[in-house]
Amino acid sequence: MKTLVSIALLLISSFSLFAQVTLPIDPTTNKVSYTEVVEVPGMTKDQLHAKANEWLAKTYKSANDVIQMNDKEAGKIIAKGTTKSYLHSMGKDWDAGYFRHTLTLSFKDGKFRYEFTDFTHDGTGGNGTVSMGPVEGEKGAGGMSAPNTKQWKTMKEDLDKRMKAIVEELKKAMISTKDSEW
Repeated sequence: MKTLVSIALLLISSFSLFAQVTLPIDPTTNKVSYTEVVEVPGMTKDQLHAKANEWLAKTYKSANDVIQMNDKEAGKIIAKGTTKSYLHSMGKDWDAGYFRHTLTLSFKDGKFRYEFTDFTHDGTGGNGTVSMGPVEGEKGAGGMSAPNTKQWKTMKEDLDKRMKAIVEELKKAMISTKDSEW
């Protein structure tokens, strides 16, 4: 009987581990942060800067509205962007607003660093979705009409999936050796 109870407890704790959202947390700031230094041998700082500008223009609706700082000499771009938020419920994806973020790109010869951070949820009011605030919150800051904890976790899981895809798109664009001359 003890063995059966132990197995049941192990299964329950295993399921709860899978249900938890594990977003990457910066140990210094305690904020969610997707960051990495990516080696790009043979590329100059200026070439990487140009590729990043092209990627921003193709990725965001209006790069001019998104880019807050663009310093080619310093090898740095700071952008404020959004990614769509969805709430998965009743077998359907519901519009749940946007996650705002800050993207900092830094360049040196042969490498670049990206950091996506400062994630905050802004609800659209549609489907009863209100602004939930910083993603680091366990329950969100939305108050009475806010999604429940399970829904908030689902929204953060969706954010994690989307950010990983965006990071892969950025890395692919930056590493690409296609000559832009035609």
